[in-house]
Amino acid sequence: MNQHELSTFCAGGRISAIDCRTVDDIPSYSTGEMISCTINHGLEFRNDDNAPVTCSDYKIRYRCDCERK
Repeated sequence: MNQHELSTFCAGGRISAIDCRTVDDIPSYSTGEMISCTINHGLEFRNDDNAPVTCSDYKIRYRCDCERK
């Protein structure tokens, strides 16, 4: 998700957390795959860094903290 998509997704607020898990619900840090899961860049995975294994299927959840008026 690029910066524009993030601002549209969380209009009027800010992304405060990210959770990246495989579709089998395994946390990204427990897969043994070389990936990056950050608020600023989302999930980044390069098959070359993990060869000969290919990327697992992932789901990503963002936490949006919205301002209350």
